[in-house]
This record gives sequence, C-alpha cells and structure tokens, in this order.
Amino acid sequence: SPFGMNDKMAGADDIVEAIEDAANDTSVRAIVLRINSPGGSPTASETIHRTIEWAKNVKKKPIIVSMGSVAASGGYWVATPADRIYAMNSTLTGSIGVVGGKLNLQGLWDKVHVRWESVHYGDNSGMLSFNQPFSPSEQKQFEASLDNIYDYFIKRVSEGRHLTPDQVEKIAKGRAYTGRQALALGLVDEIGGMDKVLDDLAVAN
Repeated sequence: SPFGMNDKMAGADDIVEAIEDAANDTSVRAIVLRINSPGGSPTASETIHRTIEWAKNVKKKPIIVSMGSVAASGGYWVATPADRIYAMNSTLTGSIGVVGGKLNLQGLWDKVHVRWESVHYGDNSGMLSFNQPFSPSEQKQFEASLDNIYDYFIKRVSEGRHLTPDQVEKIAKGRAYTGRQALALGLVDEIGGMDKVLDDLAVAN
C-alpha cells in the first residue's frame, strides 16, 4: 500500500523500517507519520499498524498522524493507533471498508484461441485463477474472506478511536469523509496541516 512521504512513494517495508529506527532512537521524542494514501493491501496496512503500536506501547513514543490530501481505507487503517490524528479540512479520509475481486480472462483466451488446463485439489484451490470465474463455492469463500477483513477493520477503528463497534459500523461501509466531517464523527482529533502538528509538538515539549 503506497503512503506518501515527502511526495515520494514508500512501501510498507520502508515505512516499518523508518518507524523502527525512530522508535529505537533515544533522541526522538515523538514520531510524526505523514499519510497520503488511498489505501491498498490490508496486509501492508496491518504490518505498519502493528509497528506503530509497538513504537507506541513498547518504546513509549507518542505517535502523531498528519493526513495529506487523502488518507482513506488502508491509509486510515494505519492511522487508527495514533495518539492524535490531524487532518486538513479538505482531506478525504475514512472509507472504512474493503473491496476485492479478480480478473476473469476466460473471454480473452477464447478470442485468441488459447486453452488452459489445470489440476486442482480441493473445492476452492483454483479460487484466484484468472482463467475462470468463481464457482459458487469459491464465491462464498471469497466473500467470507472480505467479510473477515471488514470486521477486523471495524475492530481496529473501534480500539484506536475508543468507539463501540456499532458506532464504527454506522460510519463505515466504505464511506469517505472530509477532514471536517471526520472530526465531527470522531475519526480525527484536530484540523490542521504539518505546521500545526509541529507547533503543537513544540509547545508540548
């Protein structure tokens, strides 16, 4: 999942390494994470999320999130454990939800006269194959997988923002909000950009 750092693309491994370095540096008083991401892989988002929790709870580093123009879906997942979340009025955030699917290239193969044969062991072993549509069993399993990720997302927001799962569910379902709306809903704590984040940290320290 790409997250913007100084307008450069950074992958989950890079971000995890940067957080770990900052958390282990005794001269660092707080970690500011700038998020500018529409989301991506739940696995990448959860990897970063767990590293933030480790830095916060084990290394006792305050974690501040500063949202750029967009911090939605996986970008919001990453923000949930922060001590404080800042967004701009125009930030698009939230989008607490999950979507998934797969390409079905069967029609393309028919047009170019390519035929694929495969051997599968188990009802759902070919579930992610691009060469055929979902079978009813595969469709059911895939939807169950998405439901599981969605429920976990709800739990992460509930824990991080001190809301009940029912409260989160009411504002979830993939809906995106402006920073001002997110503040009213309890998804962020402050309106302001990096200047305000740094000013507030300077006053606090």
